[in-house]
Amino acid sequence: MKICGLVGSPKKNGNVDLLVSQVLKGAMSQGAKMQKIYLNDLHVKPCQSCGVDPHPKYCLFDDDMQLIYNALESNDVIVLGSPVYFDTVSAQVKLVIDRCNCLMP
Repeated sequence: MKICGLVGSPKKNGNVDLLVSQVLKGAMSQGAKMQKIYLNDLHVKPCQSCGVDPHPKYCLFDDDMQLIYNALESNDVIVLGSPVYFDTVSAQVKLVIDRCNCLMP
């Protein structure tokens, strides 16, 4: 089993990072291979809702979102952690969610 943790907080070693790390630690104790990605370290452009089919790529933009697409393809489990800002996810997580728009049929 492969598991990837996405840390949506800008604070490394903060509460969200620690919670995601604990989930990954538990999975590793059961033999899973893990990867952790700090979304704040990535350069992800906002979705432009272009509606263009970028086949064979996921998106017309060539940025760090490719790391997320690869993680979604190659992992069995994705753990997403985010702080709550104004009753929603962080800007880092929102960028990633919006860029997954191209994964819809």
